[in-house]
Amino acid sequence: LDERPVVLFVGRIEARKGIPYLLEAWKIVKQRVPAARLVLVGEGGLRSEYMKMTHEMNLQDVTWEGYVSPDYLPAYYQRADCFAMPSTVNESFGITLLEAMAARAPAVATSVNGATTLGEDGVTGLIVPPKDPAAMAAAIERMLGDRPMAARLAEAAQERAREFDWE
Repeated sequence: LDERPVVLFVGRIEARKGIPYLLEAWKIVKQRVPAARLVLVGEGGLRSEYMKMTHEMNLQDVTWEGYVSPDYLPAYYQRADCFAMPSTVNESFGITLLEAMAARAPAVATSVNGATTLGEDGVTGLIVPPKDPAAMAAAIERMLGDRPMAARLAEAAQERAREFDWE
């Protein structure tokens, strides 16, 4: 309920989601944005391994939420100051990215899926190379540090999300 910046990940906790790269990026982000926190929502076979990695890396302000009911997910997206999608392998479709866009969460995604769903780098969000923690960290820092830019990208992303509406 406080005003601390929130970076959000939502998805299966598995190798192709790139969570180790997000954790490496988080280490960099925390040095420059000490008040920020990372929230990871989701379940999967690698959750305990990645939680252990978080501890071994001595990362601060990382919360592993586990499963969150679809009824409550919109609140997570709406509270996020930055949604991070660090995927390393092409997926059929980035539904959590689209959900974040629809909820006006400014998004950072890798080029693996970012252009397909998110759209254009610097217009509807920020797109970075996969497996590049420094680039992911820099993009997250831009989102957290330039609120007018983040709001502009989020608004454009929400408009883009409407293109995927069932209607």
